[in-house]
Amino acid sequence: MASPCGRRNTTSIEKAYSKKRVRYHVKSLREMRRAQKFVGLLIPRLPFMRVALLCLQEAPKDFAIDFMNDAFLLATHCHRVTLMDKDYVVVSKLRYKFEKVLAPLDKHD
Repeated sequence: MASPCGRRNTTSIEKAYSKKRVRYHVKSLREMRRAQKFVGLLIPRLPFMRVALLCLQEAPKDFAIDFMNDAFLLATHCHRVTLMDKDYVVVSKLRYKFEKVLAPLDKHD
């Protein structure tokens, strides 16, 4: 169905069957409105608990690894290979030196 001008005439039937394209930002805004109206949990409880448990297990492990790495750096600075108690004490003092200064004073003088 081409017109003499070279344009294609669209009938009402073709318009009805063509899909309307939705822009991405409109779709995302619609999803946000739906999520704001929803009262329940967006993340199911059990998968969230599994992830939280893994995070709680990973955090102390990362802390211990970083702490021991700092102690090992201190020992190598002193030309030693073996970690000693005093390395851990020095690292803890260096890491938490400013913690007492930044904490509010509880004494009322």
